[in-house]
Amino acid sequence: ASIANEGAAIAARAVALAPGAVETSMLRASFDESMIARDQTLAPSHVADIALACVRGDHDGLNGRNIPIVPDAFKPWFHEYQAAHPPLDAM
Repeated sequence: ASIANEGAAIAARAVALAPGAVETSMLRASFDESMIARDQTLAPSHVADIALACVRGDHDGLNGRNIPIVPDAFKPWFHEYQAAHPPLDAM
């Protein structure tokens, strides 16, 4: 959050995008579908859309935070995990 705090004076925003596996040729060069199924990956355009939304200011309320980008197949697990392990407060 320190970058977000330091940039506040000049209206700079900072977020960290944390996508899971993104369906690319580079991913498939290392992991075939028996290792990471397609339904467990994200489309590059989905990650790009979220990045663009951040640039437009659509996610300004998340300034200074991490934005996990989770494939639909993992969303139920992810929400359970978040409920059991809430994020730490800034130190």
